[in-house]
Amino acid sequence: MNVFDRAYDDTIRVLDEDGEVVGDVPDLDDESLVDMYRHMRLARHFDGRAVSLQRQGRMGTYPPLSGQEGAQIGSAFALDDDDWMVPSYREHGAALVHGLPLKQTLLYWMGHEDGNNAP
Repeated sequence: MNVFDRAYDDTIRVLDEDGEVVGDVPDLDDESLVDMYRHMRLARHFDGRAVSLQRQGRMGTYPPLSGQEGAQIGSAFALDDDDWMVPSYREHGAALVHGLPLKQTLLYWMGHEDGNNAP
């Protein structure tokens, strides 16, 4: 069965109507949760600053990630070290988790030549 054959009632849920977890809670230690939270806060802070630069005309374009931090950071943390991650339009939070410096992201969106030289 492919994804297009799935019935609409096969929806995967992680929270119920009251915000309670459906199923098992992931086994994450406090240090991992704090690390994920720090990455989400940093991604949102960077996002706010980059949006400001774009609105000032100091950056030609910028795709904000606001509201997507949890999905990006959480999914990036779920990857193994040897898994591939190819960042796309609004995925600089996930790229940050895997070691892409925010400076590199900034250079890329500002159109600087060095922004294409990812480490």
